[in-house]
Amino acid sequence: LLSKHSIFRDILESTWLERFLEAYFHRPTFHEKYGLSSMAAHIIPPGGEGMPLHIDNAVPDPIPNNWAMRLVVVIPLCDFTKDNGSTYIVPGSNKLLRKPTIDDAKQCKGIHLSVKAGSLLLWDGNIWHKSAKNNSSKERSALIISYGASFFKEICGEEEHLVVVPKQLQENLSPRIKSLIGFGRGIKKGASYVPDYE
Repeated sequence: LLSKHSIFRDILESTWLERFLEAYFHRPTFHEKYGLSSMAAHIIPPGGEGMPLHIDNAVPDPIPNNWAMRLVVVIPLCDFTKDNGSTYIVPGSNKLLRKPTIDDAKQCKGIHLSVKAGSLLLWDGNIWHKSAKNNSSKERSALIISYGASFFKEICGEEEHLVVVPKQLQENLSPRIKSLIGFGRGIKKGASYVPDYE
């Protein structure tokens, strides 16, 4: 959404959010502490199924607890209710440092987040959560912004290959080398479309 409209860039420029992120991702380093992982709309149509219980930190168990890895920011664009597929979370599950199992999903006690449109929801990437089924007659929509710790980029992407390798050379690289340097990584359907709003 970053390239779709200036309103999305305005959200990313929030000084309050910047201060919060600096504190959340703080660690002793000369590198940037975090970066934007993704910024997308999440829409559940009427009758849309819920998701399985999951975490957003895509790392193997046991999950390390030395530094924060991911922070998720959700801005509901309509009221979230239990009926329309509100986010369901399991409080305290982020401290378990593991992914939920099928048995966990059956046995754990969570809560549905019933909030007004325009609210601000923030959670750690280790929290067990899911979107519930939308049993209403209207779509449930939200803006989801995900920030990730920069140490992932420092490990796999120490050099900005797509900047330092000339575009002309990039086009002639083998599929294997393109994959190694991140060519096409993270490009989802519709991501490169820029509407003529501005």
